[in-house]
This record gives sequence, structure tokens and C-alpha cells, in this order.
Amino acid sequence: MSESTNANQQPTNPPTDNNQDVQIEAQNLQGIRNWVANNLGGEVSEIKRLERWRPQWKVSYTSNDKNQVVLFRGNRSIAGKQDLKFEMEVMQALEKMALEFHIFSGGAIHPKPL
Repeated sequence: MSESTNANQQPTNPPTDNNQDVQIEAQNLQGIRNWVANNLGGEVSEIKRLERWRPQWKVSYTSNDKNQVVLFRGNRSIAGKQDLKFEMEVMQALEKMALEFHIFSGGAIHPKPL
């Protein structure tokens, strides 16, 4: 499923399985907006859900008059509660070793907590 939203609009392709999925996705999108504002000092301009086995969103935002993009990852519903946190810790350890990997900026309550 591909989904794109503008900051003040509803998703163009929201989940359609059931009302609970729509509510969860709306909660996820708001959590992403809140996290970007609180941790990156940015205002979200677009969120695009990527078609993957693990929930991921491409998030475009503006901070200090500069347009930027960040990849926001969520956990699969069948994953353990600590799976994504473990991945974050591994990526942070690799980053400290000066290996070139994507920067893991942190976690949020929604999507699923780390």
C-alpha cells in the first residue's frame, strides 16, 4: 500500500482493511508528526507510506528553512517488542565505529514503541 499525505490532509491511500486499521494509521501519522517536531524541530510537509513487509514512511519536513527527508520505521505486528530497539542499538554501535550506515535518530511511541 502506498500512502501520501500533506501535513494538513488525510492520507490519499489510507488502509482499508477495517476501521481499526484506519485509526491505527492515523495515530501513527500523528506520532510521526509529533516526533519530527519534538526531535528534529521540523514541520512535516508530506508522509508517504512505503510498500514493505515492515511499516516504513518517507517523511519530508522543513527545519530551519531547509527541506529534509527522513525514513521512519515501525515494527511488524508479529515482531517482538524489542526487535526494532535492538536494530537501533546495532546501528548506533556501527555508527560509533565510523562505519557508513544510515543515522538512527531515535524512536517514537507511535508507530509501535521501541
